[in-house]
Amino acid sequence: MRPIEVASREEGLGYQKELGDDNCDVFDGSWMIRLRQGAVLSIPKNLHLNRWVAGQIPTGWDAKRCGIPADIAEAVDPITLFTLVSTAEALISAGITDPYEFYQYVHVSEVGNSSGSGVGGMRSLRPVFLDRANGINVPSDTLQETFRIWLRG
Repeated sequence: MRPIEVASREEGLGYQKELGDDNCDVFDGSWMIRLRQGAVLSIPKNLHLNRWVAGQIPTGWDAKRCGIPADIAEAVDPITLFTLVSTAEALISAGITDPYEFYQYVHVSEVGNSSGSGVGGMRSLRPVFLDRANGINVPSDTLQETFRIWLRG
């Protein structure tokens, strides 16, 4: 197979680790790989889907630039972070700078916000399938993070 370009040296080395040194060459410079005869590729099946993306998080968006602390931004999935920042911006745009102001008028049990896709654990699926296969230690709570969240109200 002719060499193909990959995004980074690390990605090329990832292919080499997954396929084996005998099945994949990584070239320096422009980050090219060549799959040798016998390399096995897993190519996802193209499915006809009846769903479309209604909106996406903008490319390059970073919750840390919006005031989210780095430790939280690195531990929480991007959809939750985007929802958190969007909610804060909506409150500020409405002139509400102190969310505790609500509690002057209603009881804490009567105020809530729920938004999301129910697939927040998608980010955790990578370690479950890829990292384990590559011999990388996976945190013990990773599996529970992949379960869908069901909301009932």
